[in-house]
Amino acid sequence: MLDEKEVTKYLLSLSETVNMVIKETIGKEITEQQNWLCFYLQEWAYAQEKNLIIEQFRGLGKSLITSIFVMWILLRNRDLKILVISGSNTKAKNFVRYCYMLMKKIPLFSLLLQKGRAGERTSLNEFDVAGATITQDPSVRSIGIEGTITSARANVIIVDDAETKINSRTEAGRQFILETTTEFEALLTAGAKQFIVYLGTRHHRDSLYHHVREERGYKHLITPVYYPRDEKELESYRGLLSPHLYEALKKDRTLFGKPTDSRFNEDEIRKKMQGMGKTAFAMQMLLRVEDENTFRPLTLDDVLITNFKPRTVIRGIDILGRELIDEVIRGALGEVYHWYRDVGLAKKSHLTIMAIDPAGKGDDLFSWSIVSGMYGRFYVHDVNGNRNGYKEENLRLVLLEARKFGVRQIYIEDNFGDEILIALLKKVSSELRLSFSFIGFKSTANKEMRIIDTLEPIFNQHKIIFEEQVIYSSNRISEEYGEEYSLIHQMLNARRETKQDHDDCIDCLTMAIDKLKGLLPIISKKSEERQRINDIVDFQTSKINVLKAGKLN
Repeated sequence: MLDEKEVTKYLLSLSETVNMVIKETIGKEITEQQNWLCFYLQEWAYAQEKNLIIEQFRGLGKSLITSIFVMWILLRNRDLKILVISGSNTKAKNFVRYCYMLMKKIPLFSLLLQKGRAGERTSLNEFDVAGATITQDPSVRSIGIEGTITSARANVIIVDDAETKINSRTEAGRQFILETTTEFEALLTAGAKQFIVYLGTRHHRDSLYHHVREERGYKHLITPVYYPRDEKELESYRGLLSPHLYEALKKDRTLFGKPTDSRFNEDEIRKKMQGMGKTAFAMQMLLRVEDENTFRPLTLDDVLITNFKPRTVIRGIDILGRELIDEVIRGALGEVYHWYRDVGLAKKSHLTIMAIDPAGKGDDLFSWSIVSGMYGRFYVHDVNGNRNGYKEENLRLVLLEARKFGVRQIYIEDNFGDEILIALLKKVSSELRLSFSFIGFKSTANKEMRIIDTLEPIFNQHKIIFEEQVIYSSNRISEEYGEEYSLIHQMLNARRETKQDHDDCIDCLTMAIDKLKGLLPIISKKSEERQRINDIVDFQTSKINVLKAGKLN
């Protein structure tokens, strides 16, 4: 353990301190972007301006570095009172727990650890540091943003990821967060240091950070996962990029479109975008300032359309080449979708389910979707609907379709007390001498966000394949009931924040895929790579066979 004189020799810069801690605990050195985060925090701790927003891409280690920053400034002034406010109580506790662990594990901070003096606070929600003047407020305290903060006082307030995916989903939730943050200024106590730092990643177009910057005059620094791709994209950040990024681009124009942090190469970033979905990636990794609606989550270009018979899937479709053989059909918003060559060998599907979305309002459709899951992909046999509701002939139609495609499990959304539908389906299936498992479920999450969160990553990774019947059904519905009732229209107009008047078909497709995701076994990266190689081999074999048969020019 170090003594007081030894500690004075170790009053390193924040960057040096963080690097030392990370090397000792993780065995790695900090990256360039982490170094710049340290620089901005240290500069702000001694700057005349007192309020700052640091918005950086997910995975950079903002919270970890800021925990070390808290202990770093306490080492210099033990009478500081620091309040940490997070989006949840759990995250707030984790922040302070890490600070406390630093005192116990890192020699540099060991003198801050209390030796059990009576009355000192040492819990994981709040603690005092050795040598601090005894006051009502602890040296470090953590509170969730929904907790009671009005009685807290501090010289430094760290607002760590106050905006989350959950609390920003609704307008009421976002308004609550914004109103709560207006109290923070009143919590600051008089002293040598007074400042508030917001650290976070946006989760909504109407982000808290936008309002704090525009309405309260905070300095706002943004660091995306890669440099803007061109001058136009650079301008879209409206001068809010961290200064060192502008300086780097001035010196080296080849940095446009390159990763900003050495831990993420271009291939890793691409995979992350596919896994997160384009809109979530744009907000959380690129921290784009413009309207989220400029990013269309679901596009026709991400869909493979081909032929496969009922009870089968196509294993060897050429995902890399995507050969176009038929006409190009324009979508509702001017996009196009294509039919692709049937190049694979048909395989019997492992698991096929049906999802039913009963009509809610009088003009809604009674909708159903049939989807198979295999090889880590989702094969959509049909998405259909009509206004025949609970009529017996309609229930017969739906059950016969289920039999045709080898369905064994039928999921029915029963948000409106549709247990009666399950009873009717059981009755009709008994008359037809068919056997199905009927499973009712309730959807509680915001529908628009649930649709995008479920479908977008699958679309972006090209893991969804439509049998051409899906297109014909969508066209029929469009002609019979109106374009807004069709799957294609609903797909192209799906947004996280915009409610469509009619969304039965896309909601039904979402339900089926969501249920399949929970039923399908998890495929390891190794097996996925092996399957990709098999797919390519199957495609080449199939193509050779076609050539031998003289069917391909």
